[in-house]
Amino acid sequence: MNKKISFIVIILSICSFAIVRGIMANEYFVDNSHPQASDSNSGLADSPWLTIQQAANTMIAGDICCVSQGIYHEVVQPQNSGHKDNLITFKAIGEVKVHGFRIIDKTYIRVIGFEITYLTDNPQAEGIFLLRSHGSEILNNYIHHTLSLGIRQHYSGMTNLTIIKGNRIEYNGSTPGNETGEIAISINGNKNIIEYNDVSHVGDFINIWGEKNIIRNNHFHDCYTSDFRDFTQTEGPHIDGIQYFSPHLHIPLNRSLVECNYINNISVPHAHIILLQDEEKDGSCELVFRNNLCGKIGSYIGGAAPFINLRLIHNTFFDFLEAQSPKAMYCISFLYGSTGGKLINNIFFNCVRNGGGVYYLDTVSKDGFYSDYNAVYNSNCGQNCYWDIPMRDEIHSLINYDPGFVDYPNNDFHLQHNSPCANAAGPLTTTASTGSGDVIGVIDAGYFSDGWGITEGDYINVGGNDSLKILFIDYDNNSITVNQNISWISGDQVNLSYYHQAPDIGAYEYREEEKSRYGVTISKPFHMARVNGLVKIEMDMKNIENIRYIILFIDGLPIATIHEPPYTYIWDTNSIKLGIHNLEARAYALHAQKDMTQSDMIRLLVVDDKIQPPANLQFLK
Repeated sequence: MNKKISFIVIILSICSFAIVRGIMANEYFVDNSHPQASDSNSGLADSPWLTIQQAANTMIAGDICCVSQGIYHEVVQPQNSGHKDNLITFKAIGEVKVHGFRIIDKTYIRVIGFEITYLTDNPQAEGIFLLRSHGSEILNNYIHHTLSLGIRQHYSGMTNLTIIKGNRIEYNGSTPGNETGEIAISINGNKNIIEYNDVSHVGDFINIWGEKNIIRNNHFHDCYTSDFRDFTQTEGPHIDGIQYFSPHLHIPLNRSLVECNYINNISVPHAHIILLQDEEKDGSCELVFRNNLCGKIGSYIGGAAPFINLRLIHNTFFDFLEAQSPKAMYCISFLYGSTGGKLINNIFFNCVRNGGGVYYLDTVSKDGFYSDYNAVYNSNCGQNCYWDIPMRDEIHSLINYDPGFVDYPNNDFHLQHNSPCANAAGPLTTTASTGSGDVIGVIDAGYFSDGWGITEGDYINVGGNDSLKILFIDYDNNSITVNQNISWISGDQVNLSYYHQAPDIGAYEYREEEKSRYGVTISKPFHMARVNGLVKIEMDMKNIENIRYIILFIDGLPIATIHEPPYTYIWDTNSIKLGIHNLEARAYALHAQKDMTQSDMIRLLVVDDKIQPPANLQFLK
């Protein structure tokens, strides 16, 4: 029996032994290969609907639609909204192809596990289109070969509190006769999280507008001129990692965070990692770009033109084409009044050619600019490289020192134990005065995040104190509230948490090789266990300091997110149907890397002690 058939039989065995206990959400089924499928059916497992749209017309908050394997020539548009604690969920079972989803003025909609692509008669350009659709979740989909953008929050109305996670997105704007390339994800709203997505072969990775958005732990990679065979401009495609521009109806970009992304292999000549252009001077400001690993880029990092308070801290940049060509003399530019720029604790490895400089600063962008504690090295000229001022005059920067990566040829940019970058980073800010308590005044709180109500806050070190969790930041008054009372003196250093005597320069803190890995194992209950009532799920973690959080899934649906020890969860099986269920624990990496998740999965049989299961019920291996 092949794997696909095994999976289908498991699902059917669950449905055939489904006994509902207590009040539960409705679970509907769509299967266009079922001989009796019809939109006039009940939508139950033995009487499925023909179209996903029928489910979209029917479902209310908390309902789930399971779509069986097949090709569905539909653009699905939900007609009702979910609720913060009870989303409307569309879930693919097996390989389900669909034109796309169109979510307009409906909130708390979850789309999980679909293949979304152009199907010859596609009436929608985007894979997923969102407009004023707050609180929606786009999870673990494969979005490719669309007429236009992969995922789009339309600029005619803000979409807030969206989670875009775990999707594979590629070849957007690439259909037969139209291989010009398009944007993978366009964000227009506030407090959206874009994380753990794998994006490649696109025209741009992310365009973004709004405030308090978080882009983290994505892998943006592999874009080539050959991807865009119908591109007509003579200079070739222009690909940006993170882009903001002010024209049209978009809103300003303010107070957002881009962290722990891995951006590599963008070999087109006009490629940039970050490009911020507030051409209409709408007041865009405050972007933190930190702990990212970026390299093998066609030209240079990019710049601000103008943008206020762009902070690049603790990044590792490597192998820019600009380092080998006369295209540009600098990695990044601050132009037209881009005041308040910061370049601190970054590694620039083979990014600048001999005689060049890391940054260019025009005369109207100097106010508030600060650069120091960076490491700059070009292996072509080594210790004989000559750098333009002012980079060569920075007091604490490491000039012409090999940063000592673990395995540069194989893209391992962790630091060796004897790296000159270890314990060499400088403070991001300092305390403003001597004091004690849980509210700390600092010179500049803009380097940090309290999670903005959508995720956990940063962990920081203040002076000689142990790691502290940020609970709240008052940016106007530069005060940080932490999770415990401490004492400090004026001028104490304030940094993101670190492992050793002092923070390290670059995207990674030095760790022994074994401690740089991570993983999760479900220790209890055991595989194939019979469970009922309240079940305690226990997990063993490998190097928890490398894990951002754990998500528990039941049959592919997330049921809990755990951010810190103890890694346990009480699962109430009374809220689920009796039968066989898959339990997965998935660990999400804290740092920038290609392997963004690690997981462990077991099967459990949920039983009712008062009802004996059929004698012929068997687990499938």
